[in-house]
Amino acid sequence: MKTFLLLALLLQGSVWTADEHKAAMNDASDLQEDIRDALGATAGDKLSEAGLKMEALMGKTQAYWAAKKQADVVTLAETARALAKQLATEGKASQFDAAAKTFADMNRTCNACHDLHPEKR
Repeated sequence: MKTFLLLALLLQGSVWTADEHKAAMNDASDLQEDIRDALGATAGDKLSEAGLKMEALMGKTQAYWAAKKQADVVTLAETARALAKQLATEGKASQFDAAAKTFADMNRTCNACHDLHPEKR
């Protein structure tokens, strides 16, 4: 029964189309700006909120690339998702130096994925 419920929940959240994925990447870019602003203003709550939004977005990105069977890109999305979650935690705790490092790591991960141009595969 648990397996059926999990499967039903997974199917309920449909995988993005290519256009939806592209729009989501634009949203991710906007979130990066929100994170930069929150770091500059040392606004922990805003940083945490943006980190959680990025985590959710990276979760859907992970599912998008998993459906396309792009294991290397899935791994990068998974890493970015974990870093976004860490960023949210650090923001909530007002650990701005750590959050700045985590944000830099997350950006490197995102750039590594973009450098692969998986959408052209």
